[in-house]
Amino acid sequence: MKPRIHNPFNLDAPDIFFINTTRNIIFYIYDDRGCKVIARNSEAIRPIYEKYADWMDESYREEINQHFT
Repeated sequence: MKPRIHNPFNLDAPDIFFINTTRNIIFYIYDDRGCKVIARNSEAIRPIYEKYADWMDESYREEINQHFT
């Protein structure tokens, strides 16, 4: 990933979270392939789910869809 976080000891990369305190949503950036979107309730992230549903990893689609039906 670029930019890379300085890691002088060659340890695993640190976990990166973006926290939106206004909307109570957490974005967990796990690597350069994607992120997890976390919220206390599914209604907080429903707009993201609806807008970016085609970006979902197919292996998790059924599990994610259960939260919104």
